[in-house]
Amino acid sequence: MERKAVDVMCDLIEEAEIEYVFGIQGGITYRLFNALGRRGKVKLIIARHEQSAAIMAATYGRLTGKPAILMGQGPFIASSGGFGIIEAYLSGYPLIVISDAVTNSFGQKGMIQSGSGEYGSFDLLGILRKMTKYTGLATTPKQAIQGLQQAIKHACTDRKGPAGLVIYQPEVYEEFNENEPPYLYGMSGYICETQKSSPNDEQIKKAFELIGNAERPVIIAGNGIHMSNSYAELKEFCELTSIPVATSYRGKSVLNEDHPLALGMLSDYGQLVANTIVGEADLIISLGCRLGPSDTAQENPALINPQKQKIIQVDIDPHRAGWTFPIDLSLIGDLKATLQKFNENASSIVNQVVATQRKERVQKYKKELGYFEDPFTTIDSSPVYPQRIIGILNEVLPKDAFLMTDAGTNRAWTAHLYQSKTAGSVVVPGGIAGMGSGPPAAVATKIVNPDKCVVAVVGDGGMAMTANSISTSVQHNCPVVLIVMNDSRLGMPSARQGKKTIATHFTDTNFADIAKGYGAKGVRIKDSTQFKSALIDAINSNVTTVLDVIIDVERNYTKEINAVTEKMKKYKKVEANPYDENAFF
Repeated sequence: MERKAVDVMCDLIEEAEIEYVFGIQGGITYRLFNALGRRGKVKLIIARHEQSAAIMAATYGRLTGKPAILMGQGPFIASSGGFGIIEAYLSGYPLIVISDAVTNSFGQKGMIQSGSGEYGSFDLLGILRKMTKYTGLATTPKQAIQGLQQAIKHACTDRKGPAGLVIYQPEVYEEFNENEPPYLYGMSGYICETQKSSPNDEQIKKAFELIGNAERPVIIAGNGIHMSNSYAELKEFCELTSIPVATSYRGKSVLNEDHPLALGMLSDYGQLVANTIVGEADLIISLGCRLGPSDTAQENPALINPQKQKIIQVDIDPHRAGWTFPIDLSLIGDLKATLQKFNENASSIVNQVVATQRKERVQKYKKELGYFEDPFTTIDSSPVYPQRIIGILNEVLPKDAFLMTDAGTNRAWTAHLYQSKTAGSVVVPGGIAGMGSGPPAAVATKIVNPDKCVVAVVGDGGMAMTANSISTSVQHNCPVVLIVMNDSRLGMPSARQGKKTIATHFTDTNFADIAKGYGAKGVRIKDSTQFKSALIDAINSNVTTVLDVIIDVERNYTKEINAVTEKMKKYKKVEANPYDENAFF
């Protein structure tokens, strides 16, 4: 019996319960687009640009833990789409990438757009293999089917991530004989349903001994909490032990930041109280956090010092435990299962007196050092202080709203000052962490959470890159609010250059007018007294709205974000060159 590979690929996608394809038709991918479209079971989201499609697909994986498909023509998926693929790769987001190497039989003759890897072409397979967990090459119909099965398997196994399939030529989608080897089987047998692993009882006992002997333990929670959906387990563990919780940048909102034991984000743009308590800790419990340079203020020894502090690190990937710092105990396994095991006996390792002392210490430090506080969050001005924007967001947004960040000074202000009130509600770019992430991430978040308020804070640099996402949100009825901190410049470089800025300024761009051109609403705001009512109207309008806010360029995040302790300052380098220090997350 002969069947077409493209039809069997559709069967596999449906059997794997993949719900969405993000991308742009091109090359020979139209065959799979059309076959899926005729069936009508998988939703096709056609973006205006491969970068936006890739960010949407990656964000879908972050929010659901399930892969979407990113699909389009080879050169554009590998280049523009690489933005979101690399984000997924570095952040552990599941994603399936399907693209084509050549559009006809002239792959060895320097055909335009050819990614065959032959002379006169580029190496699509090689490029994708550098940014995915796995990418297979299909030169026959059966290889396309089996390669798709393997891509789905790799994307969803262990530490998740992107996996790809390169269709070499059009004939790959065509007919094949089922009765000849290699034989084909359904998808279910390739996705192994295994019990989620967790450390054994002896390892848990060692962890409890370290925790029980610690006077000032602290938890640092990272992106692993998001990816394992361990919000409830983390909350239970910190409440059973009264151990305060700081987060990495990518872990922001794993515990609602208005929780009594929440310390907020640590490192250069975090909370002073988080850096203080982490710096004073005698035991650090790292949960799904790699403790990378951006998490630790570039390994500032006044924040984390393995010679003075003991470290327990819990991670699904053994390569990441003890990667950046030497540790005293590694616990390898699924984070959710590990925390569930912790919580079975966590209350036994702390008495009521110690629990009360830990809680009182956190509240004392918050009162003395401040917590999500900045005088400019309450001061009106024209142009608008960026801190005031975040202050109004804290006041106005619904408790369960989702907030996206982007890259640049807008991210520094937002990460520092926005206080999440629901676990998992802040979505950040933290892999390559590039400009333009916010708008497409907001659209994907609205697709996953159609009944929630979704807001992105983005700079004018990032907005110019992916403003095309407005079109997608309008077309697919995914109303979001996009807030542009518009200073017509690259904020981080110019802030760090001092008075003489070089190659950082843009011509003024009215993003409110651009929004109207896409069929959305747009409001340009030059005075902060206009912002609150405009934000409320945008939230209530159920129409995608761009609030283009002209911000005060005199507010300098490098000088005004007060997060670094006096002890940490002793180890910070004196900045002779504006790029000597890590300006990013």
